[in-house]
Amino acid sequence: MKLDPEIAAMLDTARAHPGGGVGDLPLEEGRAAYRQRYLARGIVPDREIATSDHAVPVAGGGIRGRLYRAPGNHRNRPITLYFHGGGFMLGDIEAYDNQSRMLAALSGIDVFLVDYRLAPEHKFPVAIGDAAAALKWVAEHSGDLDIDPARIALAGDSAGGNLAINTVLQARAGGGPAVAAQVLLYPVTDFRPFAGGESYASIEAFGDGFFLDTRLMEHFARAYLRDDADAFDLCASPLMTKDLSGLPKTVVVTAGHDPLRDMGRAFFEALASAGTSARYECMEGMVHNFMGHAGISSGARAAFERVAALLSEAMN
Repeated sequence: MKLDPEIAAMLDTARAHPGGGVGDLPLEEGRAAYRQRYLARGIVPDREIATSDHAVPVAGGGIRGRLYRAPGNHRNRPITLYFHGGGFMLGDIEAYDNQSRMLAALSGIDVFLVDYRLAPEHKFPVAIGDAAAALKWVAEHSGDLDIDPARIALAGDSAGGNLAINTVLQARAGGGPAVAAQVLLYPVTDFRPFAGGESYASIEAFGDGFFLDTRLMEHFARAYLRDDADAFDLCASPLMTKDLSGLPKTVVVTAGHDPLRDMGRAFFEALASAGTSARYECMEGMVHNFMGHAGISSGARAAFERVAALLSEAMN
């Protein structure tokens, strides 16, 4: 399938104005640019959503979480913990605020957006610990939040997909809170290609000029991982996990023109081979991070709405 024309126009504009990407800017400037671009290109909320901010204790400090209430006054509500993308070093609640509002509105599922700590200040595996702590906190405060502890889902895009996977695996290993489902959007399941390991066909095909470049992924790897050896750790590259059985039902969504497409598909296939209930969809005309392009592309808007429907189906 051809690249979505509105996404193609965005990429053409970027190519016509060469300059530093977010990975070429000083750290705080890069974070500000990522936030500004995400809001400028992202979905625009068209309805009111109630929100509340919460403090979540984590090892060595605390993080924020923002709860977005789906429409309706029903009790014992389902909830999705959402882990944002940004290569483990970019992104925050402000950048993902509009997206979270509309995901809650369109899915009918409350969203708890987790503001985990970022690299390079907090290297691997700090973000994984923050994600697990957020799940534990939400489960323990289910009564205060008026949510159903038996209907907690995890979701995340890109780096956030990696955190969702790790949180599920840690919960399984340590008898942690039950997770009903997970929805993984163009997830990072294998860091090895960005630290000297074997590549994928999709990286070779789309690793330059399709929004997420190989050079930027290598930059993220250097910022997040303590050294190249970390890329071969199961937590950094959960695709290496030998036993993926007994996990909650999982939806893996990729983009047709994304260098991470094939590792996402490989993770789905590994889940299915292990007997885990898994579903795979590829948004063929999209690039990486299409959730953040729903304000400038009708195709990305449709893909966003499809993700919301998949989340709703997984939880109902």
